[in-house]
Amino acid sequence: MRLTIVTLLITVFFINLSSFAQTSVPQYPYDDSQTLAYVESPVSHSYTETEVKERITKMKSPIVTMKYTPVVSSYVKTYSLLKRDRTEWMLGRTVMYFPIFEKYLKERGLPNDLKYLSVVESALNPSAVSRSGAVGLWQFMPPTGKEYGLSISSLMDERKDPHKSTQAALTYLARLYKRFGSWELALAAYNGGPGRVNRAIKRGRSKNFWTIKKYLPKETRNYIPAFIGATYIMKNYDKHQLTPVYPEPDLQLTEATKIYQSVSFQQISDVTGVPIRLIEVLNPAYAFQNIPHSREGNYVILPQFAMGSFLQFLGRPDTELTRITVTPPIVGTAVANNPNYFKTTYMVAPGDDIIKVADMFKCEPNDIKNWNYLTSPTLAPGLKLIVYMPKSRDKWTEVASLPSKNFTISQPEFESIEEKDIQLLPQPEPIKFSFFKSNKKDKKVYYQLRRRETLLDITKKY
Repeated sequence: MRLTIVTLLITVFFINLSSFAQTSVPQYPYDDSQTLAYVESPVSHSYTETEVKERITKMKSPIVTMKYTPVVSSYVKTYSLLKRDRTEWMLGRTVMYFPIFEKYLKERGLPNDLKYLSVVESALNPSAVSRSGAVGLWQFMPPTGKEYGLSISSLMDERKDPHKSTQAALTYLARLYKRFGSWELALAAYNGGPGRVNRAIKRGRSKNFWTIKKYLPKETRNYIPAFIGATYIMKNYDKHQLTPVYPEPDLQLTEATKIYQSVSFQQISDVTGVPIRLIEVLNPAYAFQNIPHSREGNYVILPQFAMGSFLQFLGRPDTELTRITVTPPIVGTAVANNPNYFKTTYMVAPGDDIIKVADMFKCEPNDIKNWNYLTSPTLAPGLKLIVYMPKSRDKWTEVASLPSKNFTISQPEFESIEEKDIQLLPQPEPIKFSFFKSNKKDKKVYYQLRRRETLLDITKKY
């Protein structure tokens, strides 16, 4: 009997610590009666609660008053300690979605920090589904989604569409702000509904969130502290030794366009060479790997290099279609500015491949490709690679003890890296489909990709 009770309690505990994206309310339930202390962990020495409190109270936000409370503390702890792997995954996805959010926020004149609301809602997972049925980056319930123009059917769910759901969410937030005159109350209403906020205002006789929060349901009461915790971690993740897990470059450098006809993912893959798995990641709103026809138009998001071929396939000149370019910098080199990393160089030995080198340096193959702007995973013997290594002694010792003499440590001691020692790699030129940089007298050559043909195949031909 005792064993059964203990097993049940353990099960309930782990259910409560489930993934970020399983609910649209603050994802880490917090009991106001508890005082949550920072637990000892392999990285807990990197900061103290006093340091976090000082940073938060010094931060400025156009949306909320940056207060440090026990609830805020619990969210910071969850992001930085308890769920580090998921936080690092989420940080990497900012390069896919923040440029989209920032584009529409700027167009509407709304505060840029509103983009952090999607961190609270979905942990930047466009396919997130809450227990109550809310879906997408901005966690719309079906009635609210339809009210703000999002199509929800067996063929597609625009709550998962990064462009359309963002536009709908910002329209809703702007309306709530106009109604309440406070971003804190607007965010609370986004979570708990305008009716609950109105009732709390009447009971508390105030329009100050911190004054009336005791009259709000618990999940809404903790919503602003959740937003503060998310804002803090997104701006200070490096101080907690969190390393973003960035997606591959084809998911970072993208373009979107509206189309009105039906087209399958297989057709898109055939004419562009983009794998179906990448098309699915970039276009999560569509069921059955098919984009249905629409009078209003549906967004198609593709890697930048593939959009030209896709538009040619549609049979219409590029200039007739509105294209939205999202071009964040390729961020594999961003660790060069991170004081927790130092640069090393490694000379490829015979028999090495990119997976072997990545395993050696405890990183991902895509990191090596990004750091060195490699277009192919094939490594030639003698090639010098740039690799960024964590300054953690444990991880450094693992690599330094390898029986290889091919790598050189640029920063052998665990000292702070001075600005002069950091060499930023040049940004690559964008890929274009005009293969000759011509003058006015020359002819431009355009080439349409064949099925399963890659840019490497074309470079060999020309």
